[in-house]
Amino acid sequence: MNDKPRLIDANALDKQIDKIDINDNPDEQLQKIYKLIDNAPSIDAVPVVRCKDCEWWKTSGCAIDVSSLDDVPSADDFCSFGERADEKNGDDE
Repeated sequence: MNDKPRLIDANALDKQIDKIDINDNPDEQLQKIYKLIDNAPSIDAVPVVRCKDCEWWKTSGCAIDVSSLDDVPSADDFCSFGERADEKNGDDE
């Protein structure tokens, strides 16, 4: 088993679990479920940093062009340049 977190498609996994024979003994059922989880395909996703949590939030270093008041990002916006403020300062969550 891999200890690295990953995102999986829970809906697809649920459909696979539904196919497990309810007549199997509980230990066999559990082992089949573990195997399905281990083999579940990962979802192509990356973590994002919301503007409110970004090192550059409301600073001149923000990658979003804020030259117009219409372009000011909201706290829940994000971009590909975001850096979590607490990680930037060496603090881990």
